[in-house]
Amino acid sequence: MLRPATLDRERHGHARILRDAAERAGIPTRVVAGDTWPHEIGAEIEEDAALFPWLCLPIGGEVFFYRHHSLSRGQFSTGPTAPINGAAHAIARDKQATGQRLAAAGIPTTPGRTFAADDRAGALLYAARCRGELCIKPNTGSLGDLVFPALRTAEEIDEAFRAVAACYDTVLVERSVPGQIWRFFWIDPDVVAVKHSRPASVVGDGHRTVAELMAAKNRERATRALVGHFPIGDGHACAFMLGRQGLTPHSVPAAGRRVFLHPLSNAQTGADGVARPEAVHPSYTAAVKRACAALPELRVAGVDVAIRDPARPAMAEDTFAVLEINSSPGLLQHHFPWEGTPRDVAGALVAFLCRIATAIEPTKDSLSVTP
Repeated sequence: MLRPATLDRERHGHARILRDAAERAGIPTRVVAGDTWPHEIGAEIEEDAALFPWLCLPIGGEVFFYRHHSLSRGQFSTGPTAPINGAAHAIARDKQATGQRLAAAGIPTTPGRTFAADDRAGALLYAARCRGELCIKPNTGSLGDLVFPALRTAEEIDEAFRAVAACYDTVLVERSVPGQIWRFFWIDPDVVAVKHSRPASVVGDGHRTVAELMAAKNRERATRALVGHFPIGDGHACAFMLGRQGLTPHSVPAAGRRVFLHPLSNAQTGADGVARPEAVHPSYTAAVKRACAALPELRVAGVDVAIRDPARPAMAEDTFAVLEINSSPGLLQHHFPWEGTPRDVAGALVAFLCRIATAIEPTKDSLSVTP
């Protein structure tokens, strides 16, 4: 007996827009309680399973399951049995393994090394031998959890390593790459959307303080109520970034000056999704396709690329670097960008599922669903 569940607008926004896209395509959907099929695919969700229900899409002779950004396939009788990305799902979760595959394929990426959580001395020795800013993060983390970029001093590096090591078994220490962060949404064989993930920021007007500008930006956030865009916080990360720019919450930035308030560019930290693919030279799309080809069985991914100058072609090693390949990419900021033109990524994803669905007669199992 499949227990029905509902999709909350805020918590389950990704699943809601995928459901809407499926129903526009004439595909019936069903939302099922999260603890219905307990097994390893769903085990990545650390919170209460009931908070993350399954969105089920029966297409052709099988059922596709979407839950907490992850897409898998199977049957109602068995539940999801395999991630849509096959072997690439596990590879992409290992950031160092992904980087090694990209480097072997000639794709510029961020050099680095992993260290056991108890090897703080080894990590600090390695960091001392590196030039430039460093980034410390979990080797298998997600959603920007405990990612510390742009570290310069031994104290910053030590503090970041301790924080990651307290929660993860393996810590990745890598070079922090300068440039704008762009997310390419790839559905085999094409890039279907491109957006700039601009870290939380405000623009000075020459009159208001940083704190006042932040408050105004958060009021605008609340008024526009764009799903996938979160309020900007004023904690340690904000103080860190302001200090790097020689500012405090009481500073009055000059008119037109953009002040960054967080080192990360993911939505949960208040980043803006800027959907302006025309600003990126088309050669980066080709580079992203080559990067995705480096992971066997990868079919759906969000590829994060640091680009020094998006208008310049991706010809030299120092123009860009692939930071990460996410095999469970989010959908919301492509549909609801802070700036730019929305892209129907969910519709493209549904069309892809229809294309790869097994071409067999629908079984009784696959027909036993009602919206």
